[in-house]
Amino acid sequence: MNRPIDASDHSAQQGYHSHISTLLGALAAGEAGKAMRRDGQSFLLCQGSRIIRLNIDGAYVRATVAIARAEEPGVPLMRYLLESNFPYTFARFTLDGSLIRLQFDADISVYGPERIEKGLRELAEAAEMQHHTLLTQYEALTDTDTAAFHPAASQVCEAQYKYFGAWIAEAIEATTTLDPVRHREGISDILLTALLRIDALIRPEGELRFTIRQLLDDFISQKHSTSWEAQNTGLRKNLEDLKAWTPEAFTSCCGHYPRAFLPGEQFDPKKPGNLLQYTNSYLLPTGKRIR
Repeated sequence: MNRPIDASDHSAQQGYHSHISTLLGALAAGEAGKAMRRDGQSFLLCQGSRIIRLNIDGAYVRATVAIARAEEPGVPLMRYLLESNFPYTFARFTLDGSLIRLQFDADISVYGPERIEKGLRELAEAAEMQHHTLLTQYEALTDTDTAAFHPAASQVCEAQYKYFGAWIAEAIEATTTLDPVRHREGISDILLTALLRIDALIRPEGELRFTIRQLLDDFISQKHSTSWEAQNTGLRKNLEDLKAWTPEAFTSCCGHYPRAFLPGEQFDPKKPGNLLQYTNSYLLPTGKRIR
């Protein structure tokens, strides 16, 4: 069943053809256009390894993303899918035979192009994260409908691996001599900055990308239940584990997937102070904040 529609979005003065033109024009602009192509009556948008299939039938819009296949979905998986629907405003999980999908439906004459774009962004971000979470937590699932990965040149991977290790080593060395109580905030900032530099400047894909996001999420989730000193100790240990990544493992995450939806706050390497803004708007789309 579709989610309730906010009648305030209705524009009686514009037909849905105008809405569709506005929507497609917005999607075709910038980075989204580079990750979009037309396939018959459908539009394909890539968000990382996930492919969003956007169908427009009159005033009705449906966007679906294949997440994984479950030949024998058990109760734990079904419960997870059901509970995961609640935080989303637009997207929802559906099960089509053995295929797990995320789906977004709307009447474009009522929602309007801005609301549709918000729904597509939520769907895209949720699909990318849920795909990784499900395949990591449920071994019986199999991957499906995956976009092409574009590996970086070997020289690029070698240079990035060098800085990857150097930034982590510098952060660890800089914090080992600081008093863990008096300088607890400074220690957090140094360790988090190393983590964010890796994500913002190297922009790894695959397991490394999601590991970084999980470390950030864990750090924020513990801020009310764990002492600041213990959080810093755990974060330093996690960075040490990252530094132990082999060149081969790092290289497998070196490259890029096309993404239709990029963060609202882009990181500017000339302004290191933007790291916190970048983190709050990009790495933490669920509304969590580091500060």
